[in-house]
Amino acid sequence: MNRILLFAAFFAIALSYSVDFEDLPTFLEEDEIRDEMSRPEFVDFMSRFGNDYGYNNTIDDLRENDMKRLKGAVYLDYTGSGMYRESQVQKCANLLLNGVYGNAHSRSPSSLNTEHLVENMRERILSYFHASPEEYSVIFTSGATGALHTVGEIFPWTKDSTFYYLAENHNSVLGIREYAYRFGSGFRVLNEEDLPKDEACAFKCEGDLKQMYGKVDKNYTYSLFAFPAEDNFAGVKYPLSWIQQVQEDYFHNGHKWLVLLDAAAFVPTNRLDLSLVKPDFVSMSFYKMFGFPTGLGALLIRNKNLDIMNKLYWGGGTVSMASDKDHYCVFHGRPCSRFEDGTINFLSIACLHYGFDSMEELGIDNINKHVYALTRYLYEQLVALHHSNGRPLVEIYGKHHANNKDVQGGIISLNFLHSDGSYIGYYEIQTDSAKQNIHIRTGCHCNPGACRKYLNESDEVLKKLSLEKNSCSDTNDMVNGHPVGGIRISLGYMTTFNDIMAFVDFAKQYIDA
Repeated sequence: MNRILLFAAFFAIALSYSVDFEDLPTFLEEDEIRDEMSRPEFVDFMSRFGNDYGYNNTIDDLRENDMKRLKGAVYLDYTGSGMYRESQVQKCANLLLNGVYGNAHSRSPSSLNTEHLVENMRERILSYFHASPEEYSVIFTSGATGALHTVGEIFPWTKDSTFYYLAENHNSVLGIREYAYRFGSGFRVLNEEDLPKDEACAFKCEGDLKQMYGKVDKNYTYSLFAFPAEDNFAGVKYPLSWIQQVQEDYFHNGHKWLVLLDAAAFVPTNRLDLSLVKPDFVSMSFYKMFGFPTGLGALLIRNKNLDIMNKLYWGGGTVSMASDKDHYCVFHGRPCSRFEDGTINFLSIACLHYGFDSMEELGIDNINKHVYALTRYLYEQLVALHHSNGRPLVEIYGKHHANNKDVQGGIISLNFLHSDGSYIGYYEIQTDSAKQNIHIRTGCHCNPGACRKYLNESDEVLKKLSLEKNSCSDTNDMVNGHPVGGIRISLGYMTTFNDIMAFVDFAKQYIDA
């Protein structure tokens, strides 16, 4: 019998006979006694979110049988890294142990084996995101940062170009600014208020967009707008309708606007359908999605933009012919190969199939519902915590107040407060939680714009602090009693009700502190 149903039976008996839980049969382990069924909150949670939580009552079996290493751990850092299932690793090992795979830049049997696996994976990635191979190409990179680096390097910058980016972007997006600066291009940071608020145009303008934007022309001035589908600091989601609206020259400067969508924090728990929205570039990381393999990401690029991209460095298989004497080379004819310097991580690419199998087994829409149900309930539990004098225990950032999964993802970013309203340093929370095997992340999470926005810190304070800090999560967590970062709890496809309530229990120890 399913473990949840078994314990439910014991729970019902205990209630009907007024039995103390300490008197339950001794074959139940201590952690099982404290299981979700023993909590009145679980009844409340299931009455509200039971249809969305747990993949039809299979989550506990999946955790117990396919993630045995998480027993005793409370993992709440899915935006930092996804968690792989043990079956993924086993299937990957079997593939490598039973096949011969070599460098694909040849026609040997082992090379052809590799080429077949890699090309199948490109097709599967496009299919997963509902992207046509006639419209998009997959460029394998070392991760989301590598994908963003590639955009900065190959973008057709000129002195008249402009790089606009949302303030809440990751550092790896902000780094593109250096390429714009090098070419004499302008740049500007935008707030959400600077961008379209009306989403009605999102899809009805598609015909006009195709007419205006269907062709590329090297005589245009190209500019770039970058934003995250979901920011990695507070989990706020931004309108994907911005893509088409910006491409239609929302900024009214007559430039040809290309749009970069950073999807690294978004795609692990949300559907991205590239048949409906059409960013020019999409960056992603596969270990963020399903934990394994690491060191591998992708840049999806619209094929019609390939001819205007400026490749500077070349090496390995990116060229089909080069001269050692003259300034001469011919880039590879295949678009994706043109931008993949050296030998790609082909053994890890082969193992991506099992990660996508895991995602598709559960279904991305089911993952989305599961994560939002837990996020919403955890938020409600945390905001309900108060000191005995009535002051709140936590300060939470983002858009949780909207109670809308279209604008808020599976991240709760917060700081703790003393009973007098002063802040508790996040470094203390980090070290205390680690002692209880609770895995969270603290700091600014490589997102200075979101940090500045939610914590109301001035650029001057942050610049001064940067001279004293060694890392995001070091002991320098306050300036004049004000935090310079936060605590991030990020939920994922294998988070359980027990996990979130373990953090609530942990938080309660700071009441009246």
